[in-house]
Amino acid sequence: MMQRKRQSQLAWALFSTVALGSAGSTLLTLRYQAAAPLGLVDTLLFGLVVPLLFAAIGVLIVARVPGNRVGWLLLTPALAITVLGLLDSYLLQQASVALTPTPLLLALFWLGTCGWLWLVFPLLLIAQLFPNGHALAPRWRLLAAGTLMWAALFALLAALSRSYVTIDPPYLELINPYGLIDLTQLDRIITVIWFPGLLLLTGLSAIAVLLRYRRAGSVEREQMKWLLYACVLFAAVYIGGGVLGISGEPTTAGQMHNLLFTFTVCFIPLAIGGAVLRYRLFDIDVIIRRTLVYALLTFSLGAIYFGSVVALQTVFVRLTGQASTLAVVASTLVIAALFGPLRGRVQAFIDRRFFRKKYNAQLVLEQFAQRAQQQADLDTVSADVLATVQETLEPEGVQLWLLRRS
Repeated sequence: MMQRKRQSQLAWALFSTVALGSAGSTLLTLRYQAAAPLGLVDTLLFGLVVPLLFAAIGVLIVARVPGNRVGWLLLTPALAITVLGLLDSYLLQQASVALTPTPLLLALFWLGTCGWLWLVFPLLLIAQLFPNGHALAPRWRLLAAGTLMWAALFALLAALSRSYVTIDPPYLELINPYGLIDLTQLDRIITVIWFPGLLLLTGLSAIAVLLRYRRAGSVEREQMKWLLYACVLFAAVYIGGGVLGISGEPTTAGQMHNLLFTFTVCFIPLAIGGAVLRYRLFDIDVIIRRTLVYALLTFSLGAIYFGSVVALQTVFVRLTGQASTLAVVASTLVIAALFGPLRGRVQAFIDRRFFRKKYNAQLVLEQFAQRAQQQADLDTVSADVLATVQETLEPEGVQLWLLRRS
């Protein structure tokens, strides 16, 4: 009991540190770095909201589910974002100053070089230990140990580099008098050896998640769905930005992608917290269903809209010799008229393809409603109710009580 209380107090102390540090680093960043409105919102979200979310969910898990390592792993990225934010703010102040390689400055540059490890590797460990905080089997603990060793290897290689270069602008360089490896050699080692090892660890972590899902019971499967849903959203936005070539670009599209990317990062701790704490656990099927429906609906309506605009503009150009805004107006009216019917068709398709059991249950209930309207015999309706409940909910037993009023 005493140990649990101390762990809870330590977790809340770390949360307070994250709250104060993230607020301070965000204010300093906004002071020394000008940004567009979308960039300003992204800075506030990633510098303040993201670490607070990770820290808050981590504290709740530590306090309510003691012994679950997932809570501590969520606190690690929160602290990392806070420390890196303060470090970036400090380096922004040093941009116009001649840098001398003092031990403190070398340590700060090294921390900034390998600080991203504290963001990525805790997420890999969460995937391996989720949702109960323990490995899938004793032999899978070797994967967790290998993950920690691989992160330590990168930190060691970074410490042996002959020069440090900051990741974010302004790109500051500091010569390391104790370094043994040139930057070109370091890049070759990381590209040829270390990065493939990271990909292997990521693949093994994904396999651990899938194996755990296959062996899990009904409740644990619902917990795993939350994690998988958050990871799929994150991967879709991240990969989509890379494929479209807008990730990290200073354009409006790039800033919007960065903002959407930050929102997907925010959803990761929320999904993990909801799964581990079992808050509205079984709502994940509804969320997945609506995501599929509205994603497909948005894509379909967008394709119809742009296709109709192009087609109508071509017609207007051939008839009148010039483009017309009527094409946009007509296309908008078409989209408004198609929204309701197309949404119903898309939802029916999604239900038939991915939620067949619930779709069949809905059909059974609709058929029962039609029969109940046409049937007057109480015994027949009672038997039909029992059969419908048995077919849709599949309970272990069904009983029906009727209250007869005298």
